Amino acid sequence: MTPSRLAAFASFLVVVAGLLVAGPVAAAPAPGLTVVSSDAAGVTLRFVLPAYTLKPIDRAEGRFFRVDAPALTGSTEHEGRPAFPAAGGLLGVPDGAEAVVRVLEESLVPVTGTDAREPEPVGRAGFRPDGTGFAPTRDFYRDETFYDGTASWPALTAELGEVGGWRYQRVVPVRVLPFRWDPAARTLRAVATATVRVDFVPRARVGAGSRPPGLGLDAARAPGRIAGPRTDSGFESAFERGLLNYAAARDFRSAPARPVRVSTLGGSPAPAAEWR
Repeated sequence: MTPSRLAAFASFLVVVAGLLVAGPVAAAPAPGLTVVSSDAAGVTLRFVLPAYTLKPIDRAEGRFFRVDAPALTGSTEHEGRPAFPAAGGLLGVPDGAEAVVRVLEESLVPVTGTDAREPEPVGRAGFRPDGTGFAPTRDFYRDETFYDGTASWPALTAELGEVGGWRYQRVVPVRVLPFRWDPAARTLRAVATATVRVDFVPRARVGAGSRPPGLGLDAARAPGRIAGPRTDSGFESAFERGLLNYAAARDFRSAPARPVRVSTLGGSPAPAAEWR
């Protein structure tokens, strides 16, 4: 091997050794809302702000801007307040527990490029029957109390919706609101990253301040209900696509306990047909 080739080979070995010492490069966090951890006690979520742009909107009522973030499929809906995109999803909740949200940490950054405009507000919903459909219309509405005030909005980074039922599954919507407008300073800030925790807190069962005995899901399950199926034929793929904590939430499902038919001729009660 010639001296030049020997030197090149030695340089190659140095580079390889450096890569082995440094180890693999950590992948960048995925934008949007992702699950960090999930179990019967709650869910930890990570939010990373995806790409967005500010679009100028000129209309008779004034000069506004609109935040366009295609990866954020939710939005604020408070009429008269700024129309901002939001991240959201559904969480499965154990039966007999309440969901409580808190922000563990967040990083806010200033947003430039508003060009002395203010965010376009959410219009006031209405309905004008035209014989072609039932979709509501929105008339321009600017909440002067907010836009001429001093309080930033939205005030919260994360919030929960109302708990509902989806077949055997209790679910609650969770939403992250990354954009915040300060009407006094006329500045926009965005949550670049945030860690959000949703705790599943057992409900009081017997009296005020009491908790169900035990720590398992059976102990927390509401009276008159039993464990539901971990596989729900025909709907499992919908659960998998729709629940952020799908894997853990399979164990949260519940169904009404099998009803009992009481015989009018005496003797032992006979079980009725299983609830479906």
